[in-house]
Amino acid sequence: MKGVRSAKLKLVCSPEQAARLRGVTTAYRAAQNHCSQWAFTNGKTPSGIAIQKGCYTFIRAEYGLASQLACSVRDLVLAAYKTLWTTTKQSVARLKTAQGQANRKGRLPRLYRGLDTAPVFKALTLEYHYGRDYSFKKDRQVSVMTLEGRMTLGYYGWNAHLEDLQHPDTDIGAAKLWYDKPKKQWYLLVAYTVDTVVKPRELQQVVGVDVGQRYHAVTKVMDPSSDGAVTMFEGRTHRKKADHYQHLRTKLQAKGTRSATRRLVSVSVRERRFTADRNHVLARMIIDSHPWALIGMEKLAHIRERVGRASSKKASVKQRRANRVRSTWSYAAPRAMVAYKAPLAGSLVIAVDPKYTSQTCPRCAHASRENRPAGGEQFTCVTCGYQGHADVVGAINVGLRAWRWKEEQE
Repeated sequence: MKGVRSAKLKLVCSPEQAARLRGVTTAYRAAQNHCSQWAFTNGKTPSGIAIQKGCYTFIRAEYGLASQLACSVRDLVLAAYKTLWTTTKQSVARLKTAQGQANRKGRLPRLYRGLDTAPVFKALTLEYHYGRDYSFKKDRQVSVMTLEGRMTLGYYGWNAHLEDLQHPDTDIGAAKLWYDKPKKQWYLLVAYTVDTVVKPRELQQVVGVDVGQRYHAVTKVMDPSSDGAVTMFEGRTHRKKADHYQHLRTKLQAKGTRSATRRLVSVSVRERRFTADRNHVLARMIIDSHPWALIGMEKLAHIRERVGRASSKKASVKQRRANRVRSTWSYAAPRAMVAYKAPLAGSLVIAVDPKYTSQTCPRCAHASRENRPAGGEQFTCVTCGYQGHADVVGAINVGLRAWRWKEEQE
């Protein structure tokens, strides 16, 4: 089993070298927007051949990009349009399915509007291909392509990443040149592949993880030989901080001045960083608490369309706040981060079916909404009388499904 890692290398460059990096990223961004507008004008085409014929010669002559960088521009624009078309088709299919359900409750899914305008590329980033646009030299130096040709820069980063990059068996892939505007620092984000062999039979325990809003994660150890430890990661502190950002956003949007708009962008970036940090810390705590474990997590896909929401103008303040909390919660990010970090600790993450995990009794397997009175934290089985915390019950059911998967693999 192979795992993809990303090494963040901080580049050491003089003001003249930084100006060359800014020049090539600015030209690269302008070329992306030109190709994006051309593709949008020509039927929103997701054809790489069409974009190549229509834009390649122009962007090389107009922006001075090397041949491989010009091809990289085409590939990124092509990937953006393919993603937009795929999302649009999935959105139409979900809407048709929902309209065909006679007894459907809740709001209809919104139609995706991503292809109404041409995608705009704003970030000062570009993609390098290893061996063509960039390569590593001795003494921790890297050679990168600019508009004026190759340029050699020093770099440093995390020692574990640097050792992986120097290992002869490491498969080094593409890299992204990225400018951190607040720190005024250039970075090279290098993707590389390492072998991470994790066999199900070698895993020492099975852990079920239930994710939610009241508690961001609840873990339950399923092994009979253990004490069945339960760990609950509450989300109250995160919710208070998120409400603070929402309060700032509401005030700035109501003000509507140019300075308020600039401040709104800054607040949005801070909020995204805060949420990403929370997910990273949560993933690390789960991994560190359960090394060499099979970790089962729910596969939450299209959950926003399945959650009933009162979206009418007559909805109460409480309901509107609940809608906002559901909309801003990151559903898939925690599982993606745990899956990324797990092989480093010898663990393995699998996605299980999330249906009725918080409504199914782990003792008699009876599934019913009546098992959770008023949808609260208390779980009480109406058949056998089993009681417990609803999130813990959800973690148990997720763990049981992960346990079945392990038995099937063995």
